[in-house]
Amino acid sequence: MLEIKIKPKGWKHLERLDKTTIALIILVTLAALQLLLYWRYVHNLSQVLIQAIFVLGLFWKIHQRQLQINTTKNLSANLLGITLILVLLFRAKYIFLVEASTFWYFLTWFTLTGYVLLVTGFSGLKQCRRQILLFILITLSSVLFAFIGSTLSENKSFSITIFSAKLTSFLLWYIGFDPITQGQIVYVNGGAIDIHYPCTGIPLLIQLLNLALLTVMVFPELCPKRSLVFTLPFILSLVLSIIRLAIMALVVKDKDAFGFWHGLEGGNLFVTLAMVTFFAIILLTAPPQNPSIVHPISERFQPQTPAWLLRSSCVVLLLILFNFMVGSPVAGANTIASYQLPTAINLPHWQLKNTTAQPLVPKVVGEPRANYDQGDQTLIAGNFDFPLDWRSYLYQKGDDSLTIHLRYIINTFGDIRRYYNQVFENLPQIENATEIKAQDNYRLEFSSADREYVTACLNVEGKTTVSRTQFIAYFRQNYVKPLKLLDWLLGKRLLQDRRCLWIELSMPTSSASSSEMLETWQFLVDYWRSSFPAFRA
Repeated sequence: MLEIKIKPKGWKHLERLDKTTIALIILVTLAALQLLLYWRYVHNLSQVLIQAIFVLGLFWKIHQRQLQINTTKNLSANLLGITLILVLLFRAKYIFLVEASTFWYFLTWFTLTGYVLLVTGFSGLKQCRRQILLFILITLSSVLFAFIGSTLSENKSFSITIFSAKLTSFLLWYIGFDPITQGQIVYVNGGAIDIHYPCTGIPLLIQLLNLALLTVMVFPELCPKRSLVFTLPFILSLVLSIIRLAIMALVVKDKDAFGFWHGLEGGNLFVTLAMVTFFAIILLTAPPQNPSIVHPISERFQPQTPAWLLRSSCVVLLLILFNFMVGSPVAGANTIASYQLPTAINLPHWQLKNTTAQPLVPKVVGEPRANYDQGDQTLIAGNFDFPLDWRSYLYQKGDDSLTIHLRYIINTFGDIRRYYNQVFENLPQIENATEIKAQDNYRLEFSSADREYVTACLNVEGKTTVSRTQFIAYFRQNYVKPLKLLDWLLGKRLLQDRRCLWIELSMPTSSASSSEMLETWQFLVDYWRSSFPAFRA
């Protein structure tokens, strides 16, 4: 019988390579895929550089480790490994920016596990457990450092923003200026800067601490003095952040200059300076290396994976990388479908008099943007409580009037009080609000400026919530529901669906009728439960 073998283009070149070289090509391809997806997620050069050091260092450790271990043939482990990688990459192509932060935590972990299974089998997985646990430890440390930083920013007994303002004022005074500090605001030369958490040294400190932990674990020969490695991040982040704040205070009246130093360009410049200084000090203080000490490998490592599977995996992964770079420019960075709220909603007993699009103005704007570009989610990774659309409706019934504000917000935690008091401008302040619970639904009722308000966040599950805890409780339930996990894997839903339709009703106090207000409220909630915006176009 005549046997016909069809081989993809370039297969002959792979046949000339031994299994060790093909395994290295696979590893480099996986590293390139990781960094490409991470770049699309953060769009921040400094973070990508740190991630590149981490990924390349960790993958190199895996490569070195596999040269020292003995493997056995295990086709089931090899197939499981490549399947795990391909499933993750399939899902990565359809990942949305609003859920990428969670997906990224386990993408590298599962990819590395899949690679080790593909190349070394179950026995190699056991022998590479330290390197895989290293990634888990660094990931957990990142979450821990971020939590500590956010806690410090909200601590009333010690405010990191006020502390930064005082140090900035001292530096300005020391170099010859006459600054004045009021809380977290620094006045100098007729201008002022209001210092918030993103402008303090905590974000830079978190990045440098991760870098220090990575250096100690991946390159231990460079840092025998561990105290120095973990002291440097505190010193560098404090000094450089205060210098940057002082520069911003001096150029605040120059819009272009302030935009540079407050934006991505200035931020990346100082992060790069911090990283270069950190590694320069580490290298200068590192003990001399003895090049004569070589640990030869007695026998060249050759994976026991069948040649056809290893070559096929290599070709497929290279094709995926090419497709992600050329054919799928949004792979790993899909955006929520744009949506326009209706220009008219018919309410029982009320007549629509007017409808307008009233934009939300951010009260505190972190880097990298100075305002919201409606519908632009390119940098969503750094923008929480991101509004996609907004509309206001004015209704009339006799002498009574009713105002409804609808805002479609993504990448949020549904903290209603924070919306009013911390996130957005031109909104009433909530001081004494009553939280009402009706079955599994919540709403806030409060008064401000001679008006009565009812408001809540309607989530994708059709529940109204008013606090972060209530909002998170619903989408976390999906983590333990197999069918919903399967729907997420197939791209039919978001794992962390942090979308909110923020509904606000208000009436003048003189004409407010609680029964009419609540009747209209329930009508709107029921209406949007069946008309909630889709996440895909």
